[in-house]
Amino acid sequence: MKINTFNKSLYLILALSLFVDLYFNIDSAGSGGFIADFKSTWPIVENPLGYKAVNDMKFPLHYYIAGIIYNIVNDKEILRIIYCIISLPIPYLFYMCLKLKYSKIDINNLFLFSLIIFLLPSVRSAAVWPNTQITAIIFFLISLFYFLKWEVKKDFNVINKEILLTIFFMSLTVYTRQLYAMIFAYFILIYFLNLSRLVFLKTIFLIFCF
Repeated sequence: MKINTFNKSLYLILALSLFVDLYFNIDSAGSGGFIADFKSTWPIVENPLGYKAVNDMKFPLHYYIAGIIYNIVNDKEILRIIYCIISLPIPYLFYMCLKLKYSKIDINNLFLFSLIIFLLPSVRSAAVWPNTQITAIIFFLISLFYFLKWEVKKDFNVINKEILLTIFFMSLTVYTRQLYAMIFAYFILIYFLNLSRLVFLKTIFLIFCF
């Protein structure tokens, strides 16, 4: 079964609507907080290595990534356009996770549900005003995808590539937005309940290294 034309069209409309928000400099969240955050953290993007001098409350990975892009394009508005483009696969990543978790449900229903993420004001604003939230969501959904693949495979006696990729991308998520550490703790609990003790200890060591 393939994604139907209606879902593809709806995805295209919602994707294009992000660029409408970008053109009009809209903060869909309504508070102006994303705009204020973008402006206040811009010095970090220009100089990621000096982020502590500007803001001690945020981890630096997002600013390193945004800073690299900015140093290539050397234009703030182009950076914003690129970040909107980077945000476009988020519903598809969400859909891939749903497809693994709910394999018996019609894929078109799952894809339609995944598009709700484009309607969330905080996600829309984070895409238009390059924010740590978009970077973290992308890393998190990739990590969740491999975590769900690991659950489906039920290979509990070895550290396989699914575990490695889950830990790697979840570490990137936490280095972007530290609040995801709570979800990381949940992953560790599931590992504890399912992995053999030796494999679990090795997994904890890998997490410590990351």
